[in-house]
Amino acid sequence: MNSSKKGQALNLKNQVRLYAPTHISDSSGHKKENQEKVQLNRTRLDKRPVPATVPSRNAASKNTKNMQNPNRTGQKRREQAKETNKLRIEGYNVHKFSKDTLGDESAGASKKPKAQAKQKRVYSPKQKLLYAAAAVGTIGVLIGGYFLFLVEDIVIEGASNYSAEDIISISGLETGRHMMLCDTEAAYKRLEADPYLKVRSIELEFPRTIRISIKERKEIAAIAAQGYDVIIDCEGHVLAIGELMASNRLMRVIGMSQVGFHVNEPLGTGSDLQVKTLITLIEQLKFYGLIEEVSEADLSNPLRVSLLTTDGITVVVGQPDNIKEKLAWMRDVLPSLRSGENTTGVLDVSAKGGAIYSPATPPAFQEEPEVPEEPLPQDD
Repeated sequence: MNSSKKGQALNLKNQVRLYAPTHISDSSGHKKENQEKVQLNRTRLDKRPVPATVPSRNAASKNTKNMQNPNRTGQKRREQAKETNKLRIEGYNVHKFSKDTLGDESAGASKKPKAQAKQKRVYSPKQKLLYAAAAVGTIGVLIGGYFLFLVEDIVIEGASNYSAEDIISISGLETGRHMMLCDTEAAYKRLEADPYLKVRSIELEFPRTIRISIKERKEIAAIAAQGYDVIIDCEGHVLAIGELMASNRLMRVIGMSQVGFHVNEPLGTGSDLQVKTLITLIEQLKFYGLIEEVSEADLSNPLRVSLLTTDGITVVVGQPDNIKEKLAWMRDVLPSLRSGENTTGVLDVSAKGGAIYSPATPPAFQEEPEVPEEPLPQDD
């Protein structure tokens, strides 16, 4: 304390000495010399660094106290660390509290912070009523939306031999079920499992309708296999297999070399010449309305196809190329042949230029010669 006061006194003394008045001596020589010294001292003072702040007396005294007790600050930090560890052990969040809450050292006792309780939000009666109305409205919308999309009608299109009830029963769909719970893929597979049904589409028409569009496969021809008949449609799809199932109204196909027919599957492969020729022939006969006038088609030689009409006229088609033009000639010639009571013979449409008819030439009737009767031998 005394040393600091002595230092301040010396600084004040130097400042007084530097700024001493210059008119003490009356002599001009001493006066000029004193002025030069004062000017030199002022130049030195201007070059000295000026401190940013001048320490106050209290700060100086505080630093002096700290210098006298250097262990006091460290001791206080150690005590604060102990209090912090103690609070952590007891379960308090130390970061929520400032250093002031750790305790007053002068009091000699530590103060434990109280846990801040979470404040519950209080709703007014009006807010409660609004929230309750919103909840009831949401539940009502969900329930109403569920009942809004219940299946009410199942529409069937394209059925003629099957009734709508049969189609609905096969599909497994039913009314009263939610639209989103209807398995249309499973219904498609169930309908396609019937060889006589071809499903075009199954559509969900919101909010309450299911539309099923089908095509019924029609029996168009019977392939004569080894001991049984194979019923097919116009696309070559196998509808049924059995013994002698073909009736007189179906065109009978002979000469097919394919074996291993399977129900509800197409014939062979698309690269098979006999299969391609048969499907093309059926397609064109159906197009010209001749499918019911042909009783038999011979495909044993695919390059020389022949037909047999219900009247007994043999039509030679030949190769399957230009079959559309050849069947057109057949359609134009058959009515004239029937009008002339020509129910036999050969109609060749395989040549270019038109149809050629050759009537049948039955063998001439020859009477058998009478054989004379020999007389019976008589006994003697």
